[in-house]
Amino acid sequence: MERRNFLKSSLLSGAATLTGLSSFS
Repeated sequence: MERRNFLKSSLLSGAATLTGLSSFS
């Protein structure tokens, strides 16, 4: 359960970073 939660949050932060980079460019 914890591992899945970690994966989910890391995926979310990764998507947020990608979105931020896209809009920043």
